[in-house]
Amino acid sequence: MPTITPHYRSVRELLQSKFFAIDDFQREYKWEKENIDELLTDLRDKFLSSYQPDHLTSDVSTYEDYFLGSIIVSKRNAKNYLVDGQQRVTSLTLLLIYLHNAVKATDDLLTSSLKPLIFSNDNGVPKFNLDIPERLSVIKSLFSGQEFSPDGKDESVQTIYARYEDIQNKELADELGDALPSFCYWLMNKVGLIEIATDNDNYAYTIFETMNDRGKPLSPVDMLKASLLAPIEDSDQRRNANQIWKKQVLDLITWGGDHEPERDSACIKAWLRAQHAETSRERKAGATDKDWELIGSTFHRWVRDNDTHLTLGTQSANLEFITTHFTFFAKAYQLVLNASRIYTKGLEAVFYNAHNAFTWQSTVLLASLCVTDDDATVRRKIAVTATYLDIWLMRRVVNYIRVGYSSTAYAMFVLCRDIRRKPLHELVAILNDKLANDDATFDGSPSRGRMGINLSRDRLTVPGIGLL
Repeated sequence: MPTITPHYRSVRELLQSKFFAIDDFQREYKWEKENIDELLTDLRDKFLSSYQPDHLTSDVSTYEDYFLGSIIVSKRNAKNYLVDGQQRVTSLTLLLIYLHNAVKATDDLLTSSLKPLIFSNDNGVPKFNLDIPERLSVIKSLFSGQEFSPDGKDESVQTIYARYEDIQNKELADELGDALPSFCYWLMNKVGLIEIATDNDNYAYTIFETMNDRGKPLSPVDMLKASLLAPIEDSDQRRNANQIWKKQVLDLITWGGDHEPERDSACIKAWLRAQHAETSRERKAGATDKDWELIGSTFHRWVRDNDTHLTLGTQSANLEFITTHFTFFAKAYQLVLNASRIYTKGLEAVFYNAHNAFTWQSTVLLASLCVTDDDATVRRKIAVTATYLDIWLMRRVVNYIRVGYSSTAYAMFVLCRDIRRKPLHELVAILNDKLANDDATFDGSPSRGRMGINLSRDRLTVPGIGLL
């Protein structure tokens, strides 16, 4: 039987001469400045509640303990794989590097105590205890005090560098003054965590999801990546898929030069709804959520629960889903974002709809696309569908019909389902037919008793394609 064993570890016991790694399905290092500030403030205040100016460093043994929570590790290949806790372990490592650098010129004994918590001798091979290859360059530079540029590096490297700067800017060493050595010994010996260790790697994803899908959870994007990577057994292919996923996420959240951490989630919701939602909640009291609504709230669970429908669950299928489908729809989504912000020839209607604050546009414009479409076809399909939406919206606006998020949700679900993965000529025919049979026109909406406006607008044209 697999075992799960909890142990209380001080920071010294947890980190000294041990090596920690993470699996590919783990999320990036995502702590923000506020998280670091809160950690440092809590540690400082707890320490100062016991410290007195006349105390010796040996008096630290009588100070109150401080509990940092729990971590989960899977022990294999002489490493501790962090299933849950890499955010705290990484942040602790950054704090220890800062303290090591602050005392190394003045206190050799303390420096020699701090160093094994950061950097160890692994059978004659010097190695950082946080043994995550893509992050070693920044950890090494911070530890050695070398210049380092995070520009162009992956998200975790940029975040690690930024959080270390936040620690430096907090000026904890200057604030503590003569109390700094005592603080270091207190941190090593009186601050602790519960280490929950499992000896069965098959438990990793289950524990990962269980521990993080409540309280302050991982983002659904992280959870989705974890479930998609889990069946990919070939380590090289899994690593490559992970890098592709990370690049797409980074491109999304940094699109347009502004950092928006929820943009990756918005893209995936739009993609899954547009391409895969088959059902929607009935419009009556007490109805339960279906595909359309579930994707909008917990899409990582929806994908897991619908892996058969999505033909997922095997190495080849999941690789294709990440490397082909995600990359294709992330690119198309960014095209829509760009045309929404910048008036673009041929995609004018996208700009109009965005400036009319029609929030369903990004979802609907992905519905007709196929991963085999070339760039020109993608643009034409987006242009045609956006023009349809422009007419559909304006017909309702002039008739004082609501076009808000909730009031149009079901209509957009039906539209996505009707145009899903249609060839361009079929898409045009479907949209023309919908406009021709629409109850709402610029002349009014008889079923709603609306009179419309006197406007001659019989035909709008996308280059080479007429729409009624």
